[in-house]
Amino acid sequence: MSHINTIFNQLLHLIPRHQFENLVRTYSGDRYVKEFTCWNQFTTLMYGQIKGRDSLRDIVIGLNSQRSKFYHIGLQSVARSTLADANNNRDWRIYEGIFNRLLERCLSVTPKNGFKFDNPFYSLDSTTI
Repeated sequence: MSHINTIFNQLLHLIPRHQFENLVRTYSGDRYVKEFTCWNQFTTLMYGQIKGRDSLRDIVIGLNSQRSKFYHIGLQSVARSTLADANNNRDWRIYEGIFNRLLERCLSVTPKNGFKFDNPFYSLDSTTI
């Protein structure tokens, strides 16, 4: 079977997994968890965000319809009640911490000075209404 590196998988590789696991250990995020780990919850919610899903039901239906593709990143069948329980019970500071790590990383590679334009800058919107 050939390996296909999806865009979703490429985005997941931008997340520092060891830092994520350290935060999970710090806040005991996977304590009393059997299968649906914090990483599984994160990848599920990231999928929902990228795909523009509006509800847990929508996320679960979308994920389960493509189950064979998500097997390679460690996701199996996701139940809506499991996702809802995880969202309700897991410590939010895990995700705040990983956001702050990513923000620090982004700020370290962005230019320190802003763009300066000699003339006024105009933005035109060509969206059809």
